[in-house]
Amino acid sequence: IPPENIQRAVIGVEQVTMTMSADGLDILQPDPDAIRLLRDVIFTTSGPISPVATATIVNSTELMQAENASVSVLNATRTAGLAAETTEYLLSKGINVTLTDNAKEESANTVIIDYTGNPYTVQYLINLLDIQVSDIYSRYDPNSETDIAILLGEDWAIENPMP
Repeated sequence: IPPENIQRAVIGVEQVTMTMSADGLDILQPDPDAIRLLRDVIFTTSGPISPVATATIVNSTELMQAENASVSVLNATRTAGLAAETTEYLLSKGINVTLTDNAKEESANTVIIDYTGNPYTVQYLINLLDIQVSDIYSRYDPNSETDIAILLGEDWAIENPMP
């Protein structure tokens, strides 16, 4: 690769904020949006991959909708119709559900898998579905059928906020 085709960047003062930790230490706090923009400058030719939180987009619903991530809802339980019922609930919340089906395996816990990097939609789903952070996975796969997969577990079948 010719040297003129190699791009380099450093996470610097524009991507962090100087702040104090809870125990009084000086720390650099990363600015995820600024880091995403820097990443996109280096690794894309078409501009930002995902939206950036700006003064015009301030709430989690707007950020999630700006990403427009496609979501699959997969029933990983033996509860018939759970994926269809959950899909209707998520659609009513403005989530772009494009696939509803059964999972290949059963699961005790509801799991979110992010295939293409959609932090705002993932965070929205975490809050909406009350998902534990330990049940969130990033598995980059640009060839995935959807951007995000939700595997509904027994925990969702037993207790969920759907009307």
